[in-house]
Amino acid sequence: MVLVTNLWSSVSHPNNSIVGVDFYPDLTNFEVSRLDSLRYNITFQNASLNFPPTSIFPLDGLVDNVELSQNKDHIELYVTLTHPTNIDYKTIGKCPEQVKLYFDRTPLVNLLKNKHIVIDPSHGGSDYGSISPTSLLEKEVTLDLAYRSKELLEKYQAYVTLLRTSDKDPLPTRKKQNKITSINPDLMISLHTGNDVKGKVIGSRTGFFKTSSQGKKIANIMQKALYKKLIFPNGGIFKTNVSLLKTLPDKSIRVEILNITSRLEEGWMRDDGFRDIMVQGLFNGIKDIFNYSTT
Repeated sequence: MVLVTNLWSSVSHPNNSIVGVDFYPDLTNFEVSRLDSLRYNITFQNASLNFPPTSIFPLDGLVDNVELSQNKDHIELYVTLTHPTNIDYKTIGKCPEQVKLYFDRTPLVNLLKNKHIVIDPSHGGSDYGSISPTSLLEKEVTLDLAYRSKELLEKYQAYVTLLRTSDKDPLPTRKKQNKITSINPDLMISLHTGNDVKGKVIGSRTGFFKTSSQGKKIANIMQKALYKKLIFPNGGIFKTNVSLLKTLPDKSIRVEILNITSRLEEGWMRDDGFRDIMVQGLFNGIKDIFNYSTT
């Protein structure tokens, strides 16, 4: 009987989400079936798990979760998606032997194509923003995350404008407002980190202009995506009267992506790989906001 030795996932932006299954010593026969618009089943015959039944949660904007379990003499793989899409697959005869499942990310391109997003990386220059217990600066984190988000979103044919592109003092609020008004983007994100004087672990929070019911809806969508991806406490959504969000209140949110004054959250913020996870959380929220606006 063939052994399944690994289950993994990756993304080839903007083309495919990939789910991989590794085998030893040889590949086995398998059958792919579509259960409904968002769920696929792959059955591997005459195969046994070399580890306990497991689930992984790619949360890459398309593949939500993957479940792998033993059923007598065969293995069942279930893949749950966030958007209907097509599947392709190939077998690779090497060490390890692999089956790769390719899920087409075109639905995400269709959601983001030609959308204009403004991101304001808060603080900059002599304005450090909040400072972590080990001197990590908010201005550095927000600028780095903004650039990474821009790079990812542009792969999906979105337009992204950053209101700060280097470590210089931020534009005065009035100039920011004028620039936002002239662009009239589909979405504006004021990007911050959280700040708690006691250094508590609070997770991410998302704010909206206090009188905007539409702003509240999109803040809630973003917050759900961040909480799901980052697996920190849910800081929830909150009202704010900051003038920058008042410019386009129905299309603007303030994201406080983790608490920089928490030693635990700051430690994760310093990790380069985790910053990519933070950006994926932002991407998921942005994609979900545009999906909501089209339904």
